[in-house]
Amino acid sequence: RLSLVGSEMCIRDSHTVSGKVVVPGASHICVAAAAHASVAGADGQGVQLSDAAFERPLELALGTVVEATTSSDGVEVAARASADDDASVVATVRACALVTAPAAPEAPEGLETKATDTVYSQLAAAGLPYGPRFRVLRDVQVGPSGAVATAELVSPAAWEETLGFVHPALLDGAMQLLVYCGQQGSANLFLPSSVREAFVGPCPPGPLTVIVRVLELSARSVEADLT
Repeated sequence: RLSLVGSEMCIRDSHTVSGKVVVPGASHICVAAAAHASVAGADGQGVQLSDAAFERPLELALGTVVEATTSSDGVEVAARASADDDASVVATVRACALVTAPAAPEAPEGLETKATDTVYSQLAAAGLPYGPRFRVLRDVQVGPSGAVATAELVSPAAWEETLGFVHPALLDGAMQLLVYCGQQGSANLFLPSSVREAFVGPCPPGPLTVIVRVLELSARSVEADLT
């Protein structure tokens, strides 16, 4: 079991949805991976997650406790308002395994450069006003079949640079790029509700390259591969 307290998450007003401070789904993925790795004894390997589902939004308040519990069925991420309250499930992962990193895909073609301020202004207008700590995307390029960007932490604390896995804000940046891609082909705002498969591995130093390959985009949903 792995536990985090609201004061340790350090997202404050940097990750809000419709005016509410919400723990990003990327954080649940990272917590689930860390919980499995701690039990399985990962030694430089990453964690492969399958069929992750975000059951409900988690609004963050001071003292909120997030717990990940592992079992033979996968990992369950739950939250409670305080250590004395009952827990409520916020995310589930059906299966986990230790694996080596998969090969990176090729970037999509036909991309056009988008100014970072423009990207975050459009996301804010759609109801996702990211604060400074979650504005991790740089050098954004977007096209009809996907997007590419650089992701880098903004003024990270010392402990953030020593995490065993990729930082949740960087993984959230990949999801931000997916959300932005969805906006280009639809008037609707798409937020991640499930993840079919995810590899969460050790994070190399320096900026990361984010690649989004759109597989299917309609008026009701968007499906894509994120790297």
